[in-house]
Amino acid sequence: MSNKKNSPLSQLNGLLGTAVALPTAAWIAYSHLFVDHNLPLPDAITAEKKRFFNQMAGHINYYYDTSGSGRPLLLIHSVNAAASAYEMRPLFEHSRGTRPVYASDLPGYGFSDREARNYTPGIC
Repeated sequence: MSNKKNSPLSQLNGLLGTAVALPTAAWIAYSHLFVDHNLPLPDAITAEKKRFFNQMAGHINYYYDTSGSGRPLLLIHSVNAAASAYEMRPLFEHSRGTRPVYASDLPGYGFSDREARNYTPGIC
């Protein structure tokens, strides 16, 4: 009966596990020791930025450029794990100067407040 602990397959599994674990541990250590995790995030869009307070949603962030004239354009981003007004940046840049343009961070996204609530598909 062969010893399974010393079999070539067992040794290969151990080497592969080590090959994955060491770089992962090194990256975590590097990130913890040398990366400043308190840097402020840049604005999603290079434009004027305002916040207003809504009793139910908290502080809502939005960007605007009113240098154009005509019918205002309101840009609303999608709803996903990393959504923000940044998604609307190309459309914002394309439309600015030709008409008033607004792009908001919906509640719980971007720079808008994320209230202590369960975010479920039903409220989206």
